[in-house]
Amino acid sequence: MSKQVSARAARRAVVAVAEPERRYLALWFPFLSSDRARRAPGDAGPTDAPLVLVAREGGTIRVSAVDSRAQAHGVAPGMPVAAAQALVPDLAIHDVASEADQDWIERIADLCERYTPMVALDESDGITLDLTECAETFGGEDALLTDLETRLGNWSDDVRHALAGSPAAAQALARFRTMPAANAAAALRRLDVAALRLPADTLATLRDAKVKTIGDLAACPAAAIAEHFGEDTAEALERLFGTDDAGLDPRRRLPALTFERGFAAPITRIRPLRAAITALAAEATAVLEARHQGGRRFCIRLFHSDGTVRTLAIKTALPVRDPTLLVRLFRERIAALADPLDLRTGCDLIRFALPRVEPLAPTQLRLEGGVADAPGERTRIRRSAANDSALPEQGVLGL
Repeated sequence: MSKQVSARAARRAVVAVAEPERRYLALWFPFLSSDRARRAPGDAGPTDAPLVLVAREGGTIRVSAVDSRAQAHGVAPGMPVAAAQALVPDLAIHDVASEADQDWIERIADLCERYTPMVALDESDGITLDLTECAETFGGEDALLTDLETRLGNWSDDVRHALAGSPAAAQALARFRTMPAANAAAALRRLDVAALRLPADTLATLRDAKVKTIGDLAACPAAAIAEHFGEDTAEALERLFGTDDAGLDPRRRLPALTFERGFAAPITRIRPLRAAITALAAEATAVLEARHQGGRRFCIRLFHSDGTVRTLAIKTALPVRDPTLLVRLFRERIAALADPLDLRTGCDLIRFALPRVEPLAPTQLRLEGGVADAPGERTRIRRSAANDSALPEQGVLGL
C-alpha cells in the first residue's frame, strides 16, 4: 500500500516539474521598407499611389523594395525603375534607407517586449517572440494577438504571423504560405523546401532529387539526408520540428530583476508617472534589501499606447538600494532630457529593471552615534584621535 502511494507521489512530482510546452510567435513584415517610408516625415506621396524604393546598381537604378500596390501591378525587386514606371505611370519613388529600415524594425521589436522579454530579430524584416508562459497574462494567445495586431497598425500595413513549438517552425509558417492543415506539423510538411532557408545550391540539389516539400524531405532517413544533402540540411529539419530547439537568443540581455505596473487608463500626466516610479523603486529596493544586494544601473521603460517605447536609465558609482535616492535621480534624469517626455499618447505600462545586481551588506551605524555614510559617499582615510565625552560609553577613540 505504501509503495503504491510512493509511486503515485513520484508520478505527481514528475508532472509538477515537467517543462512547459514551448510557444513561439513569428512576425514577418513583407513590405517593411514601404511601411516605414509611408510613415516617414514628409509622407511618401498620395495614399493610393503604388510605392517603390530604389537604389543604384552599377549604372542602373533598380527597384529594391515594393509595397503591396506596386506588387499587384507586377512591379518586383530587381526591376529597372524605367520598366516599373512603364507598368505604373504614377509610381511613387523613394530612395532606399537601410539604416532607417533597421531602426524601424528595432522600434517594432521594442513594442513587442511589452509581451515578453524574449524577443529576437529574424533577419531584417522579421521578429520572433518566446511566449511560453506569457500569453495567459494577456488573456490567452488569441487576446494577445488581437492586442498586438492593433498596436502594429501604427507601424505596418501588412504583417503575417504564425505560432509554433519552435522558432524555426513559426518563422517558416509566417514567411511561407500553405494550405490549411490539422496542426502545425502537418502545415510544415506541406511547405516548400525553401522554408528551410538553405543556400541556393543546396535547394537546387534538393529539387534535382525531386524533393520539393518539407514532407518529402522528412520522409527520408536522417542519415541519408545528412549524407546526400549535408549536415546543415539535417540540422535545419531538426530545428524546424523542434527536435533541436536551442530557443531564442534575445536582442537584449535579460535583467537580473524586473518590476512593472500596467494601467487600464493610460497615464498622460507627469504626476501619476512620478507616483508609479516611486512605487516601483520602493518595490525593487525592498527585494534588494531582503537579498542584501544593490544595483548600479537602473532602467525604466515607458510603453506608450501608440506602440512607442521610451527608455530612461541612471547609474551610480557604487551599489545602492535607497528608494529616495533612486526617485530623485530619475526626476533629475527626466528634467534634463533634451527630448522631453511626451505623454499625450498615454503610457499604459511601466517596467523598472535592474540589469545587474551586486552584493551590498547592511550598513552598520557608527559607534559614537549618528548616521552611516550615505550610499555612494567615498570612504575617506582618517587618523585616530582622542575623543573626550561626558558619557562613559562614548569615551573611545574616534575613528
